[in-house]
Amino acid sequence: MCTMMILRGVCLLALVPVVGLATAQDTLSYFDFDGDLQGWTAVDASASASGDLWAWSAAGPAGPFPIAAINSSTADNGFALFDSDRLCSDDQDALLVSPMFDLTGEAEVELRWQDRYARFEDIITLGVSTDGGATYAESVLYPELEANDFDGANPQVRRFDVSDLAAGRDSVVFAYRFRGGCDYAWMIDDVALARSVTPAPANDLALSQNLFAIAPNFSTPSDFAEGQAFFPRVEVANVGSAAQDTLTVVFELFDDGGTRVYADSVASGGLAPEESIVIDAFAQPMTPPREPGAYTGVYTVRGAAREDSSTIIDNSLAFEFEVTEHDFAKAREVNDGVRPRLGADAYELGNVYYTPGLDDAGGLTIDSVTVGFFLDGLDDNTGTTVVRVLTYGYRGDLDGDGVPSKGAAGDMTAELEPLGEAVLEYDANSPDRGEIVTRVAAAGAAGSVELGDGQGYIGFVVALNYEAAAGASAGDDEFLVGSDRAFDYLGYTLAASEAGSPARYGSVYFPGGGAVGEYDFVRDGLFIGATLGVDVAVEEQLGAGSLRAYPNPTTGRFQVELVDRVGGDLAEVLVTDALGREVLRLAVVRSPNAVIDLGNSPAGLYQVRAARSDGRYRVMRVMLAR
Repeated sequence: MCTMMILRGVCLLALVPVVGLATAQDTLSYFDFDGDLQGWTAVDASASASGDLWAWSAAGPAGPFPIAAINSSTADNGFALFDSDRLCSDDQDALLVSPMFDLTGEAEVELRWQDRYARFEDIITLGVSTDGGATYAESVLYPELEANDFDGANPQVRRFDVSDLAAGRDSVVFAYRFRGGCDYAWMIDDVALARSVTPAPANDLALSQNLFAIAPNFSTPSDFAEGQAFFPRVEVANVGSAAQDTLTVVFELFDDGGTRVYADSVASGGLAPEESIVIDAFAQPMTPPREPGAYTGVYTVRGAAREDSSTIIDNSLAFEFEVTEHDFAKAREVNDGVRPRLGADAYELGNVYYTPGLDDAGGLTIDSVTVGFFLDGLDDNTGTTVVRVLTYGYRGDLDGDGVPSKGAAGDMTAELEPLGEAVLEYDANSPDRGEIVTRVAAAGAAGSVELGDGQGYIGFVVALNYEAAAGASAGDDEFLVGSDRAFDYLGYTLAASEAGSPARYGSVYFPGGGAVGEYDFVRDGLFIGATLGVDVAVEEQLGAGSLRAYPNPTTGRFQVELVDRVGGDLAEVLVTDALGREVLRLAVVRSPNAVIDLGNSPAGLYQVRAARSDGRYRVMRVMLAR
C-alpha cells in the first residue's frame, strides 16, 4: 500500500556546472553510476509483468522518438535510463530503487540529483520508504508538465528536502517510479544524499516557463504583420526567502542584428515568498515590425534588492519569430510528432492563421501548404494510408462556444468553410519510418486557394486529416503530425483572450474527423504552414498533351518528351517520390527529350515535373513497376 503526500521544501534549481552535488563533508552517499547502477535495483511492478526496466546506459534513448541524452556532470561514465519509447509496452510500472540507508543520526536530509525528462502520457514519482521498501510515501514529480513538454534545461539539478520523512530513521529507501505505456524517457545521474538542506537565496525572482506569451506565429508575411497584435504576458514567482515589495517586468524586442526595436515595462509589488503573480498589464499590445527578418522577444524581471542577482539565471525568458515575404508558419522545424492519443486511428489536426485586413488587402491566395509528419508500420498495411491536406476559410468563433464548427462549401455563416483539399496516399512500399517534410498544392480548383474579400473571413486553417489504412493492427500504421516544442501558443491564446481580442487560436482538433473539436489541443507549434501567392503568377502550367512520358508504367528507364516547344526546349526535369522527396533532377536539359533512369528506386508512384525554358511547366505521374 502506498500513501500519497507532498514532500516539503521543494526547490527546483537551474543547472550550474558542478562536479558533484555536495561537498565531501556534506555528503552521506553519492552515486555517479560509473559503469553500472551501483547497488540501485530495477523493479518491474507492472500488472502484466511487461519486463520493461530501468537500465544503465552511456548512449541515451534509442526509440523511434528519442530525446537527447542527459548532459549531466558525469554523463561520460553512464547514467540510469528508463527508455519508455524503445521498450514501448502498453503497461509500464518501473521502479529504480536505492540501497537502504541508516539516517538515525541525521537532523536534516536532502536528496539531490540531475535528470532529463520529457512527458507524454506517463506519471513519474519519487517515493520515500522508512520500512526498508515495504511501503512508500510518493510525490508526483513535475505535475505542471503537459504532454510533449520537457522538464527544462539539460540537465536539471533537483534538490528535495526529505527531512520530515527520512531524518532519524534507520531503514530509508528511495524509489524513482515511471508509470506509462509508450512515452519518452527519463534519465537520472549524480544522485547524492546530503546531511544539510540547501537554503533558498533571500532575493530570487523567477519567470515561469509555463504560459508565457509568445508571438502569434513563428512566421508571418510582412503584409499581415501590422494586424498581428501581440499581448505580453508572463508569470513571476518569488522563489527566494524574502518578501519583495517591488518588482518590474520588462519586455524588449531585438532584431537579428541585436538592435532593440521595442520596449515596454510593468511595475508591480507585494510578492511574498513562494507566491506568484501574472503580469499582463503592459501599456499596449505590440505590433510586429513590417521589415522582413528574424526577431527575438525577451522578458526580464527585476527586483529592488539585487544582492543575489549574480547567481540568478532564471529571471529572463526569450522567444523567436520572423517576418517573411510570403510564409505563414507556427513552427520552425520538425523535431517531434504529436497525435491526440495512443491508438488514434482517425483525426484531424490543424493550425489557425489570423489574417486581419483581408478586405483591405483584396483577399489572399494560398499557393501551397507545407506539412511535416512521421509514419510508422506501413509495411503491415493491406490497404492505403490516406492523409488529406485541407484548407478552410475561418470566420471566427461566431457562436462564442469556444469550439470550431464546420460548414458546407459556400455557407457564408460557417465558422470554418472548406475551400481546398489535396490527398496524399502511402502504402506498404512507402518508407516504414522517418521524418517527412513536403510541400503540396493547396488544391483549390486552380491548384491554389482563394480567400476573397467580402466573405467574412478573418483567417484560414490548414489541417491534416488522417485515416488508418485497412488491415492495420494496434501499433501499426501510426501517423503523427510534425511539431516543434519550442513554440507553445497557449500563453498567447490566454493573453489575447484576456485582452478582449477576437479569438485567434493556435490549433484545431477534430476527433475521428468529426465536426466538433477543441481549440488548443496541442501546446506546441504544429508544422503545418502556408505560402501565399508566390509561384502562380510566375509559373504557368502547360496544357494537356504538351508533355508525355513513355513507357508508363516503366520498369526503370523512361523518356520525357516535350511536345509543345513554342517557348523553348526542356530546361529542367524534377522527379519526386510519393512523399514529395526529390529522387532525381536534370537541370539545363536544352533538348525536347530527357531520359530518366529510376532503376535503383523502389516500386511505386512518382511525380515528374518538367519545365520549359520560358518557365511554363507540366506535372504528370509515372508508375514504376517491378
